[in-house]
Amino acid sequence: AGQQIIGFGLCPEDQESLYIFTSSGSISKWNWSSGKRIAHWETTCTAVSTSLASVGKEGSTTATSFSVISQRDGKRQILINKLEDNKIQGTTVLETSQKINSIKVTHDGRVIIASDGKHLFMGTTTSAELENLETVQYAWREATLPVNVTCFDIQAQGSESIDLAVGESGGSILMYQNVLNVLFGKD
Repeated sequence: AGQQIIGFGLCPEDQESLYIFTSSGSISKWNWSSGKRIAHWETTCTAVSTSLASVGKEGSTTATSFSVISQRDGKRQILINKLEDNKIQGTTVLETSQKINSIKVTHDGRVIIASDGKHLFMGTTTSAELENLETVQYAWREATLPVNVTCFDIQAQGSESIDLAVGESGGSILMYQNVLNVLFGKD
């Protein structure tokens, strides 16, 4: 009650589990076929958007949320939280004055794409960096878009390529293929 759902995702390791994220920072894990809640975490953050990925070495991965957080001073943060059994471990990977309002993650958390409506922000890191969230660092790139973006989605094409679909306020859909190299490959 009194909370707005801002995101959801099937658990990458267990397709029977569904994560639900709310604007108040609440995260719930449910068994969607039985309707029973499995786990629940509370944060003190005001969340704007979230995406889910499986992070870790093969055989010992952890569901991890990537969230856009709104701060009291108007800035936005991108926060990574490992969703472990009884605790939530998190770290900030970006802080900006841009009003980022949506986020997508792919390649097991190695690539983050976020938008504020006029810009795309892409952060990349390595699998080795993600093993320790306390010290993980992303290399960030920013691109200004020719339209006002209302929504976007990404699709991984192999291990090193991402396609991006951008919906704009006039109703058009722009397609960018291989954004890792084409859109963000230049300084």
